[in-house]
Amino acid sequence: MEAAMTKATVAIVFALACGMMPGQALAAWAVKTAVAKTDRTPTYVARVYSTNTMLTAAGIPRQAQFIVRCRAGKLDLYVSWPDNMGANFHDVHWRFDDGQMREDHWSSSEDGTGSFVREQGSFLNGLKNAKELVVAAPASQAEMEFNVSGADQVVQTATSSCAVQ
Repeated sequence: MEAAMTKATVAIVFALACGMMPGQALAAWAVKTAVAKTDRTPTYVARVYSTNTMLTAAGIPRQAQFIVRCRAGKLDLYVSWPDNMGANFHDVHWRFDDGQMREDHWSSSEDGTGSFVREQGSFLNGLKNAKELVVAAPASQAEMEFNVSGADQVVQTATSSCAVQ
């Protein structure tokens, strides 16, 4: 019982130190904080669902998620697709708000359902002031739109949690 109380206390202290209440959402962002059971390192995860859907291979419409995560001191920014997008690197086109589409190669998760931003610095700077993020994967004809309003707080908390400059 005492160990459970200590873990809960650490999670609450971490959330408050980050300026967040546990489970607090920012606009469309769902925010979670936790503490790893093995080494007690804090984890910060903020996710927002796409405002549109794509059809999976089974023909089922599903939303994608854009996720900002700090886990074990490592910052990840990625799209979690509702279906396998292929292995290795994903060619993506992306933009914030009404900006120009940019082409990039994002790394892929092992199962092919995640596309990870490789050049995080400029991406984070643009995300801070953005209201919308559009990410397209031309090979699969997927184009997802995300309402990222409130991302300035998400970026600030994630970068401070991961000690990113």
